[in-house]
Amino acid sequence: MSCRTLTLFEIRNDNLQVTVMGHKGKLQTMNRLQIKKDSDKDISIEISPLKDKVSKTQLMFLIFGSIGLLIAFSQIFSDEKPFAKLFLIVWSIIWIFFLIKIWNVLKWRRFGKEVIRISGEQLILIKTCPLKKIRESFNIQDSRILKNDYQIPATKEFFKVHPGVLKIENKRKSTLIGKYLNEIETNQLAEELKTIGLKSEYEDTVIDETESTDPDIKYSKKYVKRIRRRIFLICLIPAFLYGYSLYQKDTKEYNLLKSVGEVTEVNSEFKEHWDTDYYYFYFIASNGQKVESSGKCGDKERFDSFYKDLKVVYNPSNPEQYMEYPYFEDYSVNYKIFFYLILLTLILAGMVSSVISFIYLAIKGQIKITPHNTRS
Repeated sequence: MSCRTLTLFEIRNDNLQVTVMGHKGKLQTMNRLQIKKDSDKDISIEISPLKDKVSKTQLMFLIFGSIGLLIAFSQIFSDEKPFAKLFLIVWSIIWIFFLIKIWNVLKWRRFGKEVIRISGEQLILIKTCPLKKIRESFNIQDSRILKNDYQIPATKEFFKVHPGVLKIENKRKSTLIGKYLNEIETNQLAEELKTIGLKSEYEDTVIDETESTDPDIKYSKKYVKRIRRRIFLICLIPAFLYGYSLYQKDTKEYNLLKSVGEVTEVNSEFKEHWDTDYYYFYFIASNGQKVESSGKCGDKERFDSFYKDLKVVYNPSNPEQYMEYPYFEDYSVNYKIFFYLILLTLILAGMVSSVISFIYLAIKGQIKITPHNTRS
């Protein structure tokens, strides 16, 4: 079995710094533990933020979620039907929930800090991150440390904060410390806590720097990425077909208006409302049918520049089928191809595949990633 990594240990001012060189020469320094000792009974241990890369899944949810919420909020205050507004409100609440969960994970991983202070016989634990601070104290003589064997499922690691790798408890309460620490850092933290007098039921884990034989550690991330990639490719097919159907419908209506359409002026009116300003216009078709339309227009200046002297192109046999004349003049087939067949296809496939892969992996429930293997 060949060795895949070279590990260098260096101690600077009581701080353990570990440098790992992989088979491709990539360096990774693990120095999140900063230990300061003024005396045996006056010790400060600081666990700095993980500051790892934002995963592609988190980035995708943040982008799609933010765009989706902007679109939803823009439609909630429009003239949509009540049922459509209710659907958008429920959908927005679900997305807000997931965005808050993802933000909490990113906040802890990028900015979260844990500080352990030993002052006499008291152990004081302080957990801080933006907009949140937790402070707890324990009597050293009455407390002990244990290892927390909790594992984050691969389907939840991007929106669930790891509670910690070590547990400090006494008869009255318990707490978890050491979020996202690897095995080396966990062992070092446990040893430091033992030296100050904490009782321990924790045993160091022997780390094999050669190739891992644990399939849950070695293959879980690769498995999850492969499943997500396959589901995305499968979802591309129906997403493309749906985009192509919209493209065909759009171009068919344009070509019909181009061949038989009639141009007429509309009667427009500007309406003010407490949330936004609206336009209203109507026109009378050649067969005497009245066609009406209304919607948001931004402000009075926007209304005057677009809707005040607006003309429309409509189908004489079906006046409900019409297009504003400026849009009719600027119609671009190339843009429609890009929007429907490329942009819309990728967005739909990404959103649908993320939901399907999440449900599939959650039901499967057998691929888990341990805390020290969650780094990108």
